Amino acid sequence: MKKFLSILLALVMVFSLMAPAAIAEETTTPGTEGGEVVDPEPTANPEPTENPEPTETPEVPAITVTVGNVAKTGKITLKWTAVDGAAKYEVYRSTTETGKFSKIYTATGLKLTNSSVTVGEQYFYKVKAIDAEGKEVLTSDVVSGYADCAAPVVTASNVASTGKITLKWKAVDGADKYTVYRGASKDGEYTKLITTAKTSLVNSSAKANTKYYYKVVALSSKTEEADSAFSEVVARRCDCAAPVVTIGNNAKTGKITLKWKAVDGAAKYEVYRATSKTGKYTKLTTVKGTSLTNSSAKAGFTYYYKVKALSAVSTEANSAFSSVKMRVCDCAMVSFNDYDYNNNGNPVFKWKKITGAKSYKIYRSKSENGKYTLLGETTSTTFTDKTAKVLTVYYYKIIAISSKTSSANSAAFRFAATPVYPMAKNLKDVSTSKVTKLKWDAISGVSGYVIFCGYSKNIDEMDPIGHTTKTNFTANGKYNGLWYAVVGYKQLTTDDVIPSMPAYVYVK
Repeated sequence: MKKFLSILLALVMVFSLMAPAAIAEETTTPGTEGGEVVDPEPTANPEPTENPEPTETPEVPAITVTVGNVAKTGKITLKWTAVDGAAKYEVYRSTTETGKFSKIYTATGLKLTNSSVTVGEQYFYKVKAIDAEGKEVLTSDVVSGYADCAAPVVTASNVASTGKITLKWKAVDGADKYTVYRGASKDGEYTKLITTAKTSLVNSSAKANTKYYYKVVALSSKTEEADSAFSEVVARRCDCAAPVVTIGNNAKTGKITLKWKAVDGAAKYEVYRATSKTGKYTKLTTVKGTSLTNSSAKAGFTYYYKVKALSAVSTEANSAFSSVKMRVCDCAMVSFNDYDYNNNGNPVFKWKKITGAKSYKIYRSKSENGKYTLLGETTSTTFTDKTAKVLTVYYYKIIAISSKTSSANSAAFRFAATPVYPMAKNLKDVSTSKVTKLKWDAISGVSGYVIFCGYSKNIDEMDPIGHTTKTNFTANGKYNGLWYAVVGYKQLTTDDVIPSMPAYVYVK
């Protein structure tokens, strides 16, 4: 049977080869009649055949895909050109150029933001145009892009104490460092300030009263291709520094004093006061200088202060308030020009009443910087040191004690005093009709006596008329209607003289 089929197949092939020849023989050759061959007449002057113009190669449609990033988030964006006949577009993605592409999106529009990306990674894309029947029309070339770091969100403020500009931002996913740029105008040239791993910066080189513009770039930890776009520009003026205030009391008046160093860029200073730390602060005054004595403060009362530096250029650059300072207004210092002695030669101290004081404490020491011992306390404005000894210099201080709080006690009024010998007792006029004669009781410890004479009972207005080591004195004549004074004295080896209190007698 197989042999028969082979023979039949061979016959079929023979007839198929003979058929064209038979057909050719039956075809009439053009220009013949009745089978006779007729030579064709030659054509006169035949026109030359022109070369046909080459056919233009039709343009092959294409999808142009553009890759970018969203500046704010760093996510990858795709845009592509429209394709005639396309009803939709399919977007495919891979992590390698020749790897497996997976469909991630189907769109009727011409763009896509690929939010499901990892910062710092490179992605490859291609876009397919699909017609209404679901058939592929065209596929784009493969394109790629990196998922960028998001742009930092920057805020600007000022350091209260220094006035310097401070920038802050939250950590950006995928970034390990940040570069900060600064400019003098928003659209001008920016200069790199610093690259830092921190998420904040204090611009210490900023100058008071000057406005600066900043922008920040997040640097990818994987590749610079994934660095962020610039942050939005933030502007800030460098403030004046807050004054650093020291507070105290004027020793003499007890009034509260404020002092501070001059602040760069400041023209004036505002001083505010309150009666409690968190209470309402009222502006006391504006000064050009760097100190203030609060003369309206009352002894025994507590006050709170803060100071602001006012910019010489703009109120925008005024400083923050200084830290709050608290102080009690002291009583004024006790004072007097001189002291006196009683008849026993004891020092007697007198002073004017101090506002806000309930009493006064008197202290004494034998050396200026030695230990002072309390002698006594008095509500009076006078005190007599009855225990002081002649020939000894004593050092004293008097403190006014506040009626409200010990914090308002006055500063110490300091002075030195030396007791003198007591006055001569029993000074008498024992004159005769011819001479003026005086006598008295001896003063223990003195070296001698000086006799004075004058028209008033005031040693300062009398003249010395004699000297004696005895306890009597006789003038060389009769002198009536005058005041006489006897003063004992002690001559020291240092040439100092310690006197006694004067004893007076009137001679008629």
